[in-house]
Amino acid sequence: MKTPELRNAIEMSEHHQKFDALLHNKRSSLGIGDSAKVCAVFRPVENVGGERFWVTITAAEGGRYQGKVDNVLSHSASHGLYFGDLISFDYRHIYDAVRKSERAEDRRQALEDASKPGFKNQTLKTAEENEPWISSDHHTMTIDGTCGLRAVSSLDALLTTLRTCRTGEFGEFWISPEKYPLLTIFIHGELAYLHFYLDDDGHPGFQPVGDVDSGDSVVFKEAGQADFSMPRAVVVSVEQAYQAAAEFFANPCLPGCIQWKEL
Repeated sequence: MKTPELRNAIEMSEHHQKFDALLHNKRSSLGIGDSAKVCAVFRPVENVGGERFWVTITAAEGGRYQGKVDNVLSHSASHGLYFGDLISFDYRHIYDAVRKSERAEDRRQALEDASKPGFKNQTLKTAEENEPWISSDHHTMTIDGTCGLRAVSSLDALLTTLRTCRTGEFGEFWISPEKYPLLTIFIHGELAYLHFYLDDDGHPGFQPVGDVDSGDSVVFKEAGQADFSMPRAVVVSVEQAYQAAAEFFANPCLPGCIQWKEL
């Protein structure tokens, strides 16, 4: 459980005329399954002093809440929060709220949109454009590799698999909603190499942009194949890999939380 520093939405409404705060009875009466928008405080980065995001409430009592971060965040390095983290907050921190019942139509529309051609080219919104996305109850991903072949139908199950299934320091995961698009993740300790394949038309896919100033390389393992090395220029942190997997689970397209290079 994390207790992050969050902006006080009530104080914001008192000092900024254009800021409209929610009515007190709505902020203080949310229940389990409802969504609340809060704002994490951090030192200014590129003139950004905070990041707003949605939290799905898992516990509520007298205007005090616990919930899971429901967006892939853009400034995790500054405030220490990640998609799926459990945090505590109270009614003072809530900028906006959506009742669980109010999301039914949004979910229906999202599923309808997902069936349309071109959906795979869409990306998740981030930062202040984030919207709550309930990804655990309407689709299944297949994951193969160090964990064996299995199906996961919730974000928790996916992240638990990625974090716990290892052969020593190494992990190998092939994740897809069907056959394509396909996200592969190779892990060595705290580092990871990812490769994204959009389809099977022969396109070589996409690699992440890592530490381009480093001349080092990292060894990874693939079952049935010889060990292979990748330059640090295409290697990212394992936490970035987890974020990419979470975003891919919610919206099976090229994850926007990582900078990619098309091959």
